[in-house]
Order: sequence, then structure tokens, then C-alpha cells
Amino acid sequence: IISLDEMSMRKALCYDPQLKKYLGFTDFPDDKPSTRETDHQLLATQVLVFYVVGLDGKWRFPMAYYFTNHLTGQGQAKVLTDVIIACQEFDANVKVVTFNGLAANMTMVNVLGANIKFPEKRPKSIPRRE
Repeated sequence: IISLDEMSMRKALCYDPQLKKYLGFTDFPDDKPSTRETDHQLLATQVLVFYVVGLDGKWRFPMAYYFTNHLTGQGQAKVLTDVIIACQEFDANVKVVTFNGLAANMTMVNVLGANIKFPEKRPKSIPRRE
């Protein structure tokens, strides 16, 4: 199973003296460039994490993570494809991909060829048993 989690994070910029660079920027190449000339990179507002999970659910291993600023469904589809290929290189069979119902995730699976549709009309109330 590959599990896709997207978590919000606080914008922050800090300097790492050991790496001699600033941290807190996005690290995904498809992120939109900043509109200000002084900002050559965007500060990350989210982290996108891909986990490989055992079918029995007893173990969970982070496979990849990206610091992003509202990644598109097309970008997520590319990364998911790369993660699945990496799993195959290690002889791990991917049987299931799990994710929540965010619009970018729905676009991601549609880009990858899945046809997931939800009913247009949802019940406004649950009927009572009598």
C-alpha cells in the first residue's frame, strides 16, 4: 500500500550553519515561482509525504517527502509515478494507493487514468428507522 499524506506547516526560514544554507523553501521543481523579484524561491507551506505500508498495516515506512506550496494534481501524479517505480525497483508490489478526497488528489488519480466519481446528490438527512 502507498499512503499519501499532505500536512500543513508554518512558513519559516532558518539558517543551518552546518549546511551553510537557508532552510524552509519549497524543494519541488513544479512549484509556481514567486511574483516578487526578490524572492527566487517560495517558502514551503505544506509537506507531501508518501508512505509504503504493509498490507497487514503493522509497519509504515516513509518513502519520499517534498516541501511544497500547494502542489497541483499533475505534480502529485508525477511524484506518485516515481514512487511506484522506485518500489518496483526494490521488488515491492504496490497493490493499493490511499489518499484523502482533496481536489488535487482527485486530479492526481484522474491524470493517472482512474475514473473516480462521486454521486452529485448526497442525502441531506439520514432517514430514521421506525
